[in-house]
Amino acid sequence: MNSMTMCRCATLETIDVRFLAQGIRNALILGNTVRLMPGQAFLFVSDRDPKPFFYQLKNGFPGIFRWDYLGQGPDIWQICITRIAT
Repeated sequence: MNSMTMCRCATLETIDVRFLAQGIRNALILGNTVRLMPGQAFLFVSDRDPKPFFYQLKNGFPGIFRWDYLGQGPDIWQICITRIAT
């Protein structure tokens, strides 16, 4: 984890999951997502489109988080996740 890249929203940190196994990626991103307080955000960097995780958030936590693509491949995806509700 590092804080080198800032997204348009106010981030606490950047999480680069490109070199982690898929199961670890999902657990790390989900853990950081559910710990966010309203108004907080983090940026995560991946080497593939994390669209399945987007649907997991959308269906599991409807209306709680905002998902903003800041970069969409082909080699690197950058997504800012912001908690917008309690």
